Formats: sequence, structure tokens, C-alpha cells
Amino acid sequence: MEDDSKRKWDDLSGDEGASEEDDDLDSDDEEMAGRAAYEKLLPEAKDQVGDAKPSLKDMEIKICCVCRARVTGWVGLMAHARTFKKKYVAQHRGYHKALVEVIDPKPQDRGKKVELAEARVSSRVLLEDHKKVVWPPVVLVDCSSVEQARSLIEESVIDQIERVCEGFLVVCKKIPLALTLLRCLMEPCKVLQPEDMARIDPERKLVDWCAMSLDEAASYMKDLNMDDEKLADNVKAQKLQSWKLEVAQGKTTSLNSNLASLLKLREDKLTELRQRHQPGDNSEALKLEIQRKMQLFEEQLNHKEKQTAHQMVLRRAKMVRQRNEALKQKQHLERLLRKQAKQTSEKMEQLKGKQQRDEEEQRKCLEKIESDFRGEELMLITQHENELKQLQEAVEKETKMALDELLDKQKRAKQEQQNSPKECIVCTRQFSSELRRAVLVPCGHYTMCIECCSGIWNLRKPKCPAKCPVCRMVIELKPEVTYE
Repeated sequence: MEDDSKRKWDDLSGDEGASEEDDDLDSDDEEMAGRAAYEKLLPEAKDQVGDAKPSLKDMEIKICCVCRARVTGWVGLMAHARTFKKKYVAQHRGYHKALVEVIDPKPQDRGKKVELAEARVSSRVLLEDHKKVVWPPVVLVDCSSVEQARSLIEESVIDQIERVCEGFLVVCKKIPLALTLLRCLMEPCKVLQPEDMARIDPERKLVDWCAMSLDEAASYMKDLNMDDEKLADNVKAQKLQSWKLEVAQGKTTSLNSNLASLLKLREDKLTELRQRHQPGDNSEALKLEIQRKMQLFEEQLNHKEKQTAHQMVLRRAKMVRQRNEALKQKQHLERLLRKQAKQTSEKMEQLKGKQQRDEEEQRKCLEKIESDFRGEELMLITQHENELKQLQEAVEKETKMALDELLDKQKRAKQEQQNSPKECIVCTRQFSSELRRAVLVPCGHYTMCIECCSGIWNLRKPKCPAKCPVCRMVIELKPEVTYE
């Protein structure tokens, strides 16, 4: 069983290439830890996938067996296990190889499918111009556990995965490690201002969020970043010490087993020599040779025992020192966590007080602006009414003058019609139903017949236009027959 697991591990490692590991750990130890995680997590991966062949197009939520993270689909789960580098790196690599072995057991096209799967996953978090997709939204999570915070954050962004929004800022009231939890879900990006969040979520249907200014949010996130980076370094150093302690214990067990095998080998050699050389043999040279070999073997064995005992003493002392250092670091981290929790609660109370004061000032300003606006509105209404009255009087006056002028024109036109001649002033023919009058535009004279007017109109030239023979005004339009 162990040989089969080792062979499968080697095949998967050869297909996918060497993964990036921490610089502090030895490559052989990383390989051993990854292989142990692969052998341990392979049954769990088989139980998780089941007997039926999984579909790579499955978009249901899957849970990582190492860090219990929630990921979309089998492709996302494999990509998460292969690229996750924040903690349990060797366990994630082993889990990834176990998933690949269970989901796609054919080694000839496994590398190509993994590459395509990663391309599909990366297309969700990268734009066409290789910029990061900015995620929603600004949320203020009020919860008491890391799992509850993870669930709330995922609920607020799970339906926004396929869209592009402006930015995000996640702040937890009671969890100092909220930023570390956020980095496990997505990459940080732009910090939103309150007006951005009011435009994205005007009805606050997402997880409840608070209106923080850009400077306050940036300062708060800067403090959290510095504290989380220090805490992450300390946690990493503590895990490294614990891992080295486990490796040292394993090597000590291996040395003890090697010592037992050497003792057994010594007994076997002595038994073999006794069987080969019976007491009846009186050859003195042979006895001396046997004694010399036995003495040499005992010296080598004693030297090996002393060396092994010295190494064990050194390893025990080193293990004790590492254990003491780990305890000191643990106490320091606990004090740091308590301090961060206290500072976080104080800052949130300060932000709440400032938010209340800002809301009160805003309310007073709005009331003042509303009262000033009402006074200005009443004054403008009165001014507009006066202007309308003056305008109405002017319009009535101009209308009356225009009516008087129109009546005068009608009277003059009627008088001119009565006094107009009964014959054409050009050809002196009497007007009749056959010989009609023609009106000239724009002067309005109609003392000529249509034939004479047409003749005058046809004689016009570009530099010598046609003119009325009565008033000498230029004729602009072709004369028309009047039927009065």
C-alpha cells in the first residue's frame, strides 16, 4: 500500500512540477510532509468526491478538507489547494494531488486539464487587461467567531462574483484577525467612501455597513495591516518551530531504530562466527584473526553508540529550548491578541461617537438650509408675480396698439379699393372676368392686369430687378391673380 501511494505521488509530482514552498523549510522535509498529507487525505478525498465521476462544470460550494474554506466547484477547489500559501502549505499540496488522483486518474492528460482549470479560475479574478477585479462591498461584520464572519462575508459577495464593482472594506468589531480572514477569501483593493457605498447598496440589503470617511478607513486599515503582519510572522515562526520539533522527534525515533538494528547485526555476526569456527579448531592464527575482527567490530559499535547517545542528548536539549521558546511566543501572541481586541473596541466606539456627532451636525445644517431656502423661495415668488403683472400689462398694451393699427390698415385698403381705377394703368384695358387684376408683392398695388405684371416680371435681370410702376419698389415674388 505504501509503495503504491509513493508511486502515485511521484507520478503526480512529475506531471505538475515542483510547487513553490517556504524558504525556511528543507525541500526533502517538504516533500516528506506533502507525501504524508497525500497519503492521509487520499481516503477523505475519495469520500468527498464519491463513486460517480465528478463534472468539472459543477459550480456547487465545496469545502477544503485542510482549512475548511468554502470554494465554488471542483475546479476552484483544486486551484485553491494548489495555489493557497497562507498556512498548511504542504497539507494543501498533498490534498491537491489527492484530488487530482481521484477526479482525473489518467496521467497522460492530467497536466493539460489542470492548466485549463487554472485558466478558467484565473479568468474570474483577472480582467482582459490583467487588472484585478475589484470586489464588493463595504461591510461592517458584527459577529463573535471566525466561522460566522467567513459565512457573513461570503453571503455578501457570493452573488456578486460575475460582476465588477468599485471596492471593499471589511471591518469586524470583535475579531482582530478579520483582515487575515479576508485575505483568505480575496485580494485587498480600493477602500470605498460612504457615497460609493450609498450608490452600490442604497437600501442596505447586504450585511450592515457603516459610513466611514476615506481617511478614517485608511488609518484603521493601516493599523490592522501592521498588527496582522507582525502576528502572521509570529504565527509562522511558531508553526515552523513546532514542525521542526516534530521532525527532530521523528529523526530521534529513526536513530533509535538504527541502533537496535546495529545491535541485532552484531549478534548475528557473533553467531555466524561461532558457527563457522567450532571449539575443536586448534589453529592459533585463526583464533587471533577472529579475536582481532571481534575487537575491531566492538570498537566501531561502541563508537557508534557513543555518537548516537551524544546526538540524542543534543537533540533533547534543542527540543527543550524550542519548546520553551514556543511557550514564550504563545504567551506573547495571547497578550498581543488581547491588546488588539481592546484597541479595536475603543476605535469602534470612537467611530460611533463621531458618526453620531456628524449626523447631528448634518441634521442642523439641513434644517438651516431648508429655512433659508423657504425665505428665498417666498421672496422670489413675490418678485416673479410683480414681473408677471408688468409683463401682462405691457402685452395688453402692445396687443391693443396692434389691433388699432390693423383696423387702420383695413380701412385704408378698403378705401384704396374703392378709389382704384377700373382699367389697367399700362395697357388701359378694362378689367373683366377674362382680364384679371394682379397683385404685386410686397407693395400690394393691384392696378395692373396679370399680362402686364407678367411681362414686367419676365423682363427682370440679375442687376436690374423688376419694379412696381406706381411706387418703384422691387417686386420679390411672381405676380398672382386677385379674385376680388
